[in-house]
Amino acid sequence: MSPTSDTLEGILIEILHPYASRIELFGSTARGEASEKSDLDVLVTLRPTEDRPPLGLKWFELERDLSDALDRPVELVTESALSPHLRPHIESDRLLLYEDE
Repeated sequence: MSPTSDTLEGILIEILHPYASRIELFGSTARGEASEKSDLDVLVTLRPTEDRPPLGLKWFELERDLSDALDRPVELVTESALSPHLRPHIESDRLLLYEDE
């Protein structure tokens, strides 16, 4: 069973908050076009290295933990690693879930 949008947002924020200063959805879920088989595309702006726990291979664990919790594949993409070829397609989809004050 898929989580509700409020639950989805809560899980993403709870798991990513220690690492992220900003969390956004993009892709089919952000556009409201997702099916039960759709993955969840998440754009993350990381906190500065000195302001977050060490990341390294933890990144892949975060993807797995989110996929398990949300019962669908999750693709994490950092703002800094976003391909210039994909950026124009993502810009129109971005849906802000969390941002540090």
